[in-house]
Amino acid sequence: MKATFTKKLKVLSNENLSVVRFLNIKWQVNLPLGTVMNLQRNRNKYFIVYKSEAA
Repeated sequence: MKATFTKKLKVLSNENLSVVRFLNIKWQVNLPLGTVMNLQRNRNKYFIVYKSEAA
């Protein structure tokens, strides 16, 4: 079962793991909290998916 959620993504630098910024993006996926996603267009950045409270 897939549901659409508005999730906050922490953009973390691969080098120092510091928080760069937050993004509000709609994902039509079913992933557990704290899932680490490595997007191909951003080689050196990791995206940690969190469920938004507003969802």
